Amino acid sequence: MFRVVQLAVRFLGLAGLALIAELSLNAQVVRPPTPPTTMTADKSRPDSDEQAPTALDYELRAKRAIKYAEKEHQQNLTRAREASELGSALAAAFKQNRSLGSSDLKKLEKLEKITKKIRSEAGASDDDFELEPKPNNLAEAVDSVAKVSTSLSEKVLKTPRRVVSASIIEESNVLLELIRIVRTYVAR
Repeated sequence: MFRVVQLAVRFLGLAGLALIAELSLNAQVVRPPTPPTTMTADKSRPDSDEQAPTALDYELRAKRAIKYAEKEHQQNLTRAREASELGSALAAAFKQNRSLGSSDLKKLEKLEKITKKIRSEAGASDDDFELEPKPNNLAEAVDSVAKVSTSLSEKVLKTPRRVVSASIIEESNVLLELIRIVRTYVAR
């Protein structure tokens, strides 16, 4: 009987050790970390393939689009003002020096870039435009650049954001052609 009790105690001791070993191994098992939940652009809910966009999502997208369009419009208004200033500066520099220097040619290049940007914002692309009648000399061409850049600026400032204006497109095409003409006179 003593032997049976001794075997039972050993068995229970081994069973207890096995149970403790099992528990400690389970505690040490390295589990992969759970991936963080990804967030949508509005950061209000986790991204899920099963969730359809809600009315709030559509509203937030629409507000962002309106804000972006307003920002683009403000930048276009700033470009228009800058175009007018550059045209006036070119005319004043030509009137003073009777020629265009390298800094004036840089202003002319900047005016061309701004005008192309205004034209593209108005909804136009590159067109071949022929100006009739053409200025007869550099003085007339520079004076025309100043007048047309001021006129273009006024039209852009008066045109609402949601309007595609054919007059802005035409005016920008005229200004771009005048810039090309000034360059040909300067190159001579």
